[in-house]
Amino acid sequence: MDVMCLRWKKIGVICLISILAISQNTAISSADARSGSILSSALSGEGAVRDGGDETGTDGGGAGKSASDQAGTDGGEDGKSAGNQAGADGGEDAGGASDREGGARLVIDNQNIYEGMKNSYARGYLPEADGRKAVIVLPLIAKGKLSGNRITATPKLGESEGFPFVCKNYEKAVRLGRHRVGKKGKKKSCYLVVFSLELKKERYNGTYPVNIAVTAEDGAGSEISQDFTVYVTIRDGKKPGDDGSSQGDSADRPVTFAPKVLVDSYHFSKKRVICGEKFHAKITLRNTSKKEAVRNMLVAVTPEENVELLGKSSGVYVEKLPAGKTCQVSFAFKINGAAPAGQYGIGVAMEYADGKANAYTAQGEVKVSASQRARIGIDPVSLPGEIKLGETVELQTQVMNLGRGKLRNVRAVMEADGL
Repeated sequence: MDVMCLRWKKIGVICLISILAISQNTAISSADARSGSILSSALSGEGAVRDGGDETGTDGGGAGKSASDQAGTDGGEDGKSAGNQAGADGGEDAGGASDREGGARLVIDNQNIYEGMKNSYARGYLPEADGRKAVIVLPLIAKGKLSGNRITATPKLGESEGFPFVCKNYEKAVRLGRHRVGKKGKKKSCYLVVFSLELKKERYNGTYPVNIAVTAEDGAGSEISQDFTVYVTIRDGKKPGDDGSSQGDSADRPVTFAPKVLVDSYHFSKKRVICGEKFHAKITLRNTSKKEAVRNMLVAVTPEENVELLGKSSGVYVEKLPAGKTCQVSFAFKINGAAPAGQYGIGVAMEYADGKANAYTAQGEVKVSASQRARIGIDPVSLPGEIKLGETVELQTQVMNLGRGKLRNVRAVMEADGL
């Protein structure tokens, strides 16, 4: 009966201790430790009695009491230490879990309104810009532990001349802090990044993206790098084109196209160009523009392999070619006598300017077909000393192609007196 009562007491005390720990969410106090000591002593005595000896039960109870006193003291100190650590760290266990799952990261606090903000990010926050500067407020919350509770932020303003910001070094280090939010002034822990960007005097209205690069280290020492984009709207600047800028001029000025000069046609001084023989090529150039004349035109030719340019210069100067008109230039060439029959190319390059001294270039090509002159050699025919009237005599000879081209459909006819 005593043993049963002791067991029910044990269960009741354990339940009481569990309920207190769950409801208060705190470490075990020194009084709880003493209760634990008494319970441990009783349980140890119970174990000894169950084994069947009063003396053993007495000794077991004393040993149990000493051990439970020590355990209760240690448990109380451990619980207090764990509670202080949890209160000081404020959720570092969650950060550690985030690190284990995928590393720490930063997110924008889009629900709260901080100093310098009229709206939260969720309600369309826009940085304020006055006549001298634009103020950007970027509240960041760390999902996970960051080394030293510190981040580094740098705005990237771009290299475009049309950007309204004065480019200089704005990089800064930001530490974790508690900042007032909303109208009630409650404080919120975050990394509050604030940049005051100086504006140019000559700026144009519009919306400009500002990319803010943020770097930090997580609890494991790994580097974190994230970019956040904020859009700044300028309303007190000039409208594009108000000062006669190139944008306004291009909108009002009619579009004009560059004049084009091309190879219109060409012909050669010989109907048949023979390899090794001189010939002239007359090239006709046309200005395709209907309004713009071209001036200071240089026409140069670049023959390909086996085509030889005959002359001191490879270029011809044309002072002016009116719109829609043509001109002719002439060059002398010779195809290499040892070259095989075929088609050869002659490149034509043109450099010229329009009436506003804008420079242009154009390319063309001339194709010439050359052939080899046929040369045939025939061995002497040997005749017998005497041929009888009506007798048929077979004569043989050899025909040789002495030229460099192929000969086709060769037919030989022999004529002689008396045959």
